[in-house]
Amino acid sequence: MRNRHHRMSLRSFRCPALLFLGSACYHPGAWAATLPTTLPTATALIDWGNMGYSGTIPTEFGYLTGTTEMNLGYNELTGSLPSQLGQMTAMKTAYSYYVGFVNSNDFGGSQIPTQFGYMTAFTSMGYGLYSAGLGGTVPSELGCLSILNTDFRVNNNDHTGTVPTELGQLTGITANFFVSVNQYTSSPLPTEIGQLTSVKTYLGLLEMPCTGTLPTEIGNMVEMISRFKLNGNSFSSTIPTQIGRLTKMVGKFDLSSNMFTGDVPTEVGRLRRCLPSLLSSNMIISGDIPTGGRPPPSEPLSVTPRSPPGPSSVWRRH
Repeated sequence: MRNRHHRMSLRSFRCPALLFLGSACYHPGAWAATLPTTLPTATALIDWGNMGYSGTIPTEFGYLTGTTEMNLGYNELTGSLPSQLGQMTAMKTAYSYYVGFVNSNDFGGSQIPTQFGYMTAFTSMGYGLYSAGLGGTVPSELGCLSILNTDFRVNNNDHTGTVPTELGQLTGITANFFVSVNQYTSSPLPTEIGQLTSVKTYLGLLEMPCTGTLPTEIGNMVEMISRFKLNGNSFSSTIPTQIGRLTKMVGKFDLSSNMFTGDVPTEVGRLRRCLPSLLSSNMIISGDIPTGGRPPPSEPLSVTPRSPPGPSSVWRRH
């Protein structure tokens, strides 16, 4: 069963099954069981999230070429995502922040249509394709959504293959970038991810699984503040010194549960406000954690190595 812990009861806060036709409202039937196949062509906004809809998304939605906002998230929709949705080229946003475009439905492992890359007017409120039971590869065409300026989310699905290098073209994203918790083939993390230099809030690259070297280009993401999640992968290189450039980080910077080796770079000491969450469960050679000039704790912290296979090491006081 998919995790729906973010599901919200919003029915008491808005009209059921609401469409906006300019200043007018259209109701296809309060709490209808399935989505309608015939909609007014003047529909500008569709806010049908968390309404209990089941069945499939009608292909006829592709005729709504003037719709700028749509929210079908948190329903019980199934089937596959119609490629015709890619014809909705005026789409700019998923209407609600918490209840997005088509997220939190169950599309049974169907693939994101490549035609979604045509929706190049998308700018904000994420691009809600997360936790939707989607599978197959993530289309490289999504890299064409170059004016997205808040979120990109394809996490918590069953995507296979590798992360497209084209996603590095989404350089306008300022808040969250999530491609994590899928079924990707073990492969290196694309260096192009380091081009997402405007991301500030959450970089979700956990449990991918990524192998090999952590790209030095990660050090270009100098605007990161809150959550930098690379844990649960299989990186086996040394930790790049360029990580020391992320000095704005005040939240959780998590490189745990990887296979990093070698000494902890002295540059890590510059990340003064997020050290405690950094390096557990790796193969780091024992030694003191760099403090970057800040006063050391009363009991020094160090990293203890692990020998694979074996229990995870942790940061310990000794």
